[in-house]
Amino acid sequence: MKPSIRILLTGAGSPAAFGVIKSLRLSDAYHFEFVCMDSSPNASGFYLADRIVVGPKATDEAFVPFILQICENEKIDLIFSLVTGELIKLASIQDKLAEIGTSILISSVAALTDAIHKGKLYARLRKSGIETPKFYVVHTPAELIEAIHALGYPQQPVCFKPTVTDGSRGFHIIDRSVDRRRLLFYEKPNSAFISISELHDVICREKTLPELIVMEYLPHEEYSVDVLADEGNVIVAVPRLREA
Repeated sequence: MKPSIRILLTGAGSPAAFGVIKSLRLSDAYHFEFVCMDSSPNASGFYLADRIVVGPKATDEAFVPFILQICENEKIDLIFSLVTGELIKLASIQDKLAEIGTSILISSVAALTDAIHKGKLYARLRKSGIETPKFYVVHTPAELIEAIHALGYPQQPVCFKPTVTDGSRGFHIIDRSVDRRRLLFYEKPNSAFISISELHDVICREKTLPELIVMEYLPHEEYSVDVLADEGNVIVAVPRLREA
């Protein structure tokens, strides 16, 4: 009989939830039980769960006490979080989780702070001698427009997004060469492209903005690489090409 591991999977509505649950259930070595948690009662991952929990978001003060209580009540062996906004809070309570017998595979608070904030991440990479796109971190409409032109617009396309965000939320590309007629009539209405005039319309009455990272736009294929590492030693790396 396979040993059983009880997992608290947070972010059950995440697109990754199905893959995580299905992959672990293929294991020949362990039997996994899933307590799936999400702030939405309609999270898609609930359909594959052994038990479902609707709980607070990471921004809620009740989040940490809730997690500790669930782990103790449900005798959770391992936490698997799929929500970026939870990671620093979960990393900060590793010792408390260990006291109730719950483990979590997670980086340190310091490492997560640098990795999640895109401006700090790029600065850290540059300091380590790793090439990055040219970038600026801005806070006001004037700084945003200045950075866009400093990066070569309109001769060169420029992109920007919030320094702390999930996935492609808030990501936009400013490119004067884009066929806006084609965008209007033939593309899906979720394009990342935005004109400089549209941007002006949005920010003209704003005094401050969410903190943004403004970067030179790098063309060609886009890859994401998921890496599991132990003290700098790569255990597994999974590169993914964004085709759509």
